[in-house]
Amino acid sequence: MKSDKKGKTDKKKSGGMDWKKAALIIVGVLFAVTMIVSSLGTGWLVGLKAIQAGDSVVVEYTLRDSYGRPALTATERTYTTAYENSELVWYTGPISLIAGGTTGEVVAPVPAFRDDYGEADFALFGQEQNQIAAGLPGMKQGETKRITLTDTDQFRQDITGAQFDGMGGNFSVARIGDQFPLAFMTSIVEDNDENTTVKYAVRTAYVTGKTDQNISISYAYPVADISIVQFTSS
Repeated sequence: MKSDKKGKTDKKKSGGMDWKKAALIIVGVLFAVTMIVSSLGTGWLVGLKAIQAGDSVVVEYTLRDSYGRPALTATERTYTTAYENSELVWYTGPISLIAGGTTGEVVAPVPAFRDDYGEADFALFGQEQNQIAAGLPGMKQGETKRITLTDTDQFRQDITGAQFDGMGGNFSVARIGDQFPLAFMTSIVEDNDENTTVKYAVRTAYVTGKTDQNISISYAYPVADISIVQFTSS
């Protein structure tokens, strides 16, 4: 009888891993990955890096009123939908901010647009801008976030029906939730001929309450939806 050791040895070899071929496959895969990463450059790394205080950031944003309606937005789809719903929304572009930076301006006007009005300055408040900037550190490119804006009670007023009419409203037909434009003075310019020009910025206000004699209005936006377009490290 012949020994079957040789047959068993051959079977073991044929069923084992061919490490030489495996090494070639691994080297080939690593080479392909290296080529792909090289073709991408270093820009893809930005998406992995978090914003630091002091970085320059371009932000797409939407400010919403207490009813969740957009009042100012840099998102075209949001603007179009709200405008078609007859809401008093304004379209603007992305804003450039310093992460964690602050402005001392009470009103920081930004250019805005409505199809039925044209171009205007929108009265973005300095404290709104500051709170958005404060929420930027730690975010990454392409990331979205909802920020709750605080200290908005100061942007609410109770006025008489006569005062409301004097502002251009119509107290008799005004209802809770109605929107209306409100102008804020931003600067006074005097020329060489001693002529004075007062510049204004507009802001969407809305009715929050009403009695027989008085009406409550607000121009507060307690929510800001933001998205990081791009940023540059300081």
